[in-house]
Amino acid sequence: MKHDPIVEEIRAIREAYAAQFNWDLKALYDDIKKLEEMSNKPHR
Repeated sequence: MKHDPIVEEIRAIREAYAAQFNWDLKALYDDIKKLEEMSNKPHR
């Protein structure tokens, strides 16, 4: 597979974000929902 620095950066960001919540999916979901509520974008 080709080395893609953008994909590597995204994966590192995802890993760091998940590590903040000890890879707890419920905590990740709750944080994403909180961020979504703070956003001015319409929700689906």
